[in-house]
Amino acid sequence: MSTRMLEVQQKVFQALLTNTNLVSKVTGIFDSVPENTNLPYVTFGKIASQPLNTKTSDGEMISVSIDIWSEKQGKKETVDIMSEIELTLKTELVLDTATLISQRVINREAWEETYGLFTGTIEFEIKTIWEEI
Repeated sequence: MSTRMLEVQQKVFQALLTNTNLVSKVTGIFDSVPENTNLPYVTFGKIASQPLNTKTSDGEMISVSIDIWSEKQGKKETVDIMSEIELTLKTELVLDTATLISQRVINREAWEETYGLFTGTIEFEIKTIWEEI
């Protein structure tokens, strides 16, 4: 296997679903949003990977962006949901096919996408070393 991007996204998704405060604030957490879904909701945005290979080990640095979508005026709802996501992902992920080296927030943003639609993004960096099974 050359990347653990999908496994990391699945583990992040599972972790987010365990936060009852987050789940109660949104209509869903999606990779692909079903048509006619009410706001607010959370989606997976960009996921990217950079190899972290050495002579003795293989690994990668995975960047996961999570997007928040809201119609509430102002950025409060967006930032509140973002805070719940960050709180959830303070707990280290447990991966099946890699060892977690580090996990941290590298960026947060909130803005008005179009009139009446507010968006936020929180980006996590997850460094791993691979274990072959």
